[in-house]
Amino acid sequence: MQGFCSIVFCFSVALVFCACSGEVPVPKPKGYFRIDMPKRGYEWYHEGYPFQFERPIYSKVVQNKRYSKSNLMLDMHFPNFNATLHFSYHPLKNDMKKYAQACKNLAMEHRVKATRIIEKRVKNDSTRVHGVVFDIRGNVASSYQFYVTDSIRHFLRATLYFNSKPNIDSTGPSLDYIKTDIDHLISTIRWTEVQTR
Repeated sequence: MQGFCSIVFCFSVALVFCACSGEVPVPKPKGYFRIDMPKRGYEWYHEGYPFQFERPIYSKVVQNKRYSKSNLMLDMHFPNFNATLHFSYHPLKNDMKKYAQACKNLAMEHRVKATRIIEKRVKNDSTRVHGVVFDIRGNVASSYQFYVTDSIRHFLRATLYFNSKPNIDSTGPSLDYIKTDIDHLISTIRWTEVQTR
């Protein structure tokens, strides 16, 4: 009987060592596809509008379907990121404060889902471009918005949307990349004398 117990003990010890020698399976965390960031570069975009700016070379600008002479609407597509920056331009008629307040109200509608809303001032006296950038943190529909104006004749607003369900974990790297290019775009905005297209 003692021999049998010794055999069972040795077998049990060997089994424990064999079981511990392999890797223990661990569930993998949820992951996201790797995004290859496009090469940075800029070119002037004008096309006969009352404004111009340097756009990222990897973007494509098209007229929005709701475009009209009284409401110039453009879409800047970022195909690499499945995102669109929607522009709307309004000629001012002593109503700048109305448009500025409307932009702020639209940004503040994201408070329900936002973890933080940062307002950054835009001020370029030499080109008469002033405004506000709304950097909206959290799982919100539009994470980056801005408006710029000369306070007399021109008012340009833009909002960035990803064409997917809001999830900052997946869109975060893309958002950070695009924000750098939008900030560059804002810094290069110039008003032109063209009134309507």
